Amino acid sequence: MLGVFGDEAVTGKPAGDDLREGKLTVLIAKAMGAASEAEAERLDALLGSPLTEAEVAEARGIISGSG
Repeated sequence: MLGVFGDEAVTGKPAGDDLREGKLTVLIAKAMGAASEAEAERLDALLGSPLTEAEVAEARGIISGSG
């Protein structure tokens, strides 16, 4: 949770860093399993790339929307 949604001032690491590093955490696995096929594919495409803040927000939206 902190690596995706955390506050950098509190966690000491940039928010969205786990997404940029492509870490397949439990949070990501559950989101991909619960998201629609198109959203899971988009999230997979975003993982492990140098994301913009807009893309981090998009990934967070997919994760949040998946429940």
